[in-house]
Amino acid sequence: MSVSISYYSNGGNKTINSFYGGNYAYRYCPSRHAEYIKNNFPYDIEFLRSLPDYFESGDYVFVHAGINLAYLDWRKTSSWEYRSIRSPFHKMKNETGKIIIFGHHPTRYLNNDKQDDVWLSSCGTKIGIDGAAVFGGKLHGLEIGRDEIIVNSIDKVGNVEKKPIRSRQ
Repeated sequence: MSVSISYYSNGGNKTINSFYGGNYAYRYCPSRHAEYIKNNFPYDIEFLRSLPDYFESGDYVFVHAGINLAYLDWRKTSSWEYRSIRSPFHKMKNETGKIIIFGHHPTRYLNNDKQDDVWLSSCGTKIGIDGAAVFGGKLHGLEIGRDEIIVNSIDKVGNVEKKPIRSRQ
């Protein structure tokens, strides 16, 4: 198991703290942290490894980072792309017939107003929910109903907001 230094700057330190059980004064010791987690949390590691790259349900695809929209069959997207793709996915038109809900890329970099609110593509077929909570932004969750999507958000001071968004349905 290897961990890159960028892992720490992308919120990995908070993940490490959750495994160590508190505010662990981490040092950039990726191999030591990886070994500790591997040895002490084998069931968690196995659970994470068992998860699919995406979940498809009805008109929706739920994925960590996105899909490769250049493929005629988006399911040919590689595991790496499901977990890491950014700009090509954000900019390309979604012609899958699905609404794609994703995280990985803070919405402040997608929203024109640079806010941490949920991002909705211009056609309403992609919804970004990474509100950069790890960086003091917002944590978002969606309630997906038959006729509407409700965004539930909480900011760094605990303010809760609930509001509907419009997507293509």
